[in-house]
Order: sequence, then structure tokens, then C-alpha cells
Amino acid sequence: MRIRIFLSILIIITIVQVSFSRPYRHLLLTSIESLPGQRIETGGRIGILDVEGLESGLIGRATLRYGLSNQLEAAALLPYYKFQYKSDPIQDGIGKINLSLKYTKIPVGPVYLGIMGGLMLPLNKEKMIYYDTYTDATDFELKGLFHARLGRKTAFQANIGKIFTGEGDTPTGLKVDPEDIFQWDLGIGHWVMNDQLMLILEVNGRKQDAASYTLLTPGVRYEVKPGFILEGFGSFPIGDDENKPYNTMFSVGFTFELNN
Repeated sequence: MRIRIFLSILIIITIVQVSFSRPYRHLLLTSIESLPGQRIETGGRIGILDVEGLESGLIGRATLRYGLSNQLEAAALLPYYKFQYKSDPIQDGIGKINLSLKYTKIPVGPVYLGIMGGLMLPLNKEKMIYYDTYTDATDFELKGLFHARLGRKTAFQANIGKIFTGEGDTPTGLKVDPEDIFQWDLGIGHWVMNDQLMLILEVNGRKQDAASYTLLTPGVRYEVKPGFILEGFGSFPIGDDENKPYNTMFSVGFTFELNN
């Protein structure tokens, strides 16, 4: 049950683009700039989990982003899971697809604000993996985005939001009405190596009576060429919380602008 609650954090830890002295393609922590109009970007990430009760755990995601205008963006994210339990056969399949709209880069003094809303929809309830949710219901997510520059090469990001969970069936067929989930992400990024490599440090939190925890997530993003980014992250729970979703997770990913 504990590992099923992690993906909501992963779903809303999407890509941010920050314009310092270089183009918008430079990515930071979470989205504060939408893709410019008519731009399309695809991406993927795969992560390996160390979880009690599992011999091996793997999660992946595929993303697609489309710039409707310079401030409005539509996005879709589809997760995939493969788990080998110590006493059960391998379980693999997809979770809920996340469809979102994001309006960003609203100037307020020296900072920028944004807002994101999205739906988490089950595509196939019979074959769905119950990892990112307790039930097979449709969930709604609303999140506020905050971004501030701390000099030419450094930026700070904060995202605060809530997942409004729907009433649905659990894997055992029991109907439940899970409580809403409050979550927050804080991060700072700094460019090095001629603004091609970004060093990142994130702190991610989730609060719910059934499961509350905090994660520390350091990582890097490297611009191989304009429009093509590679990234790598490690994630570790802070403290000895029995509700932690895993002991450690390491992930690698990419983003690629199709019409760069």
C-alpha cells in the first residue's frame, strides 16, 4: 500500500524551463514557463526502486507537451510499472494517465507565478496497476507554481497543491473515499559548465493521514544540444518514517523538442 502513493509526486514533478541568458529550452525543476506556441516536446524517465517487500521495482513515464500559446500549455503523462514481489509473481502494467493544462509566467514583482490543473484518469481498470492511487477513481489535481531568480545562474522554485481524490474501488473490490492529498515541492538549481549543466536539489513533501513523508532529491540536467536534455536523479526519504514510499530511488530520463 505504501508504495502505491508515490507516483502522484512523480507525476507533478514535471519539467521547468528557465530563461537566464540562454533560450527557454533550459530546464529547471517544475513548470513555470510553458512551451511557446506550436512547440512540441516529448520525454521519458525510468526509475529503479528499493522497497521493502520487493525483490525489484521499476517505474517509467512517457510525457508529451504542446504549447497552445506562449503562456498556456497542454500535457499528457502515462506511467508504467513493473514489480517483482518476494512472494508473488511479477506485476506490470500502466497506471492512470495524467492530462493537464498549465498557465504560467505571470509576473508579480520580481517573481513569476503559474497555475496547473489536471485529471488522473484510469485507462483500463481491469489491468491497471494500483501504484499511484488507492482506487480506480478519477482524481483532480490543482497546483500553484512560484519561481524566483537568485542571480543570473541560480533560481528557486516552489510548488504547492492538492490532489482531490475520487471515490472508487480498491484492488480487493472495497469501495473507499480516500482523503485529499496535500503536497509541496521546493527546489533550487544552479548552472555550471557554460550554462549546459544544471545542479539541482529538491525537497518534496506529501501530507495525508494515511501516509505523510518528506523526500530529498538531488539531481543534474545536461543540455546535449539545443532541444535535447539528459537528466539523472536520486531520491531518499528524510528520517525513519514508516510511511516512506521507498528506501531509495534512482532515475534517468530525457526530453527532446520535436520541432526545434
